[in-house]
Amino acid sequence: MKYYSKLVVLLCGATLLLFSSPAMAEEGDEEAQEAPAETSAPAASASSAASGDLAVIDAKAAKGVEDREAVDESDTFSAGDTVTVWVAFRNPADDAAADIVWSAGDTEIHTYSMNIGKSYRWRTWAQLKVSRAGDWNVAIRDSDGNTLETVSFTVSDS
Repeated sequence: MKYYSKLVVLLCGATLLLFSSPAMAEEGDEEAQEAPAETSAPAASASSAASGDLAVIDAKAAKGVEDREAVDESDTFSAGDTVTVWVAFRNPADDAAADIVWSAGDTEIHTYSMNIGKSYRWRTWAQLKVSRAGDWNVAIRDSDGNTLETVSFTVSDS
């Protein structure tokens, strides 16, 4: 896979960013990218989803991701910080769609749309550089618009 990735870099660098790097945008960006989604064995503490239902088994705000896990989890950030929302899904059915919707107060700022494959633990993340101080919410929604989980944090002036 390493050699294939290098070939993709040489042929089409923008495509590589879409499929093999964490999603990152600034407020107002129109183009969304999704992070690479990873699968692994089921987590022992995760609650079981009903058959055929997409479920969030863990979600958190953090300062980054290392080895496909959130690092420096926090509920407070400063204006100008890049916030990472890390999500683990359980999807016992075939492919499903999900949205990660960032809101500052009552204003929707950015939405990432992604496909979630069949997996006991499908990990992905999205990043946004935040510049507005205040209370933020990130809603994780299924394809029907149902909120599966909400991650909340506060952004202070820098």
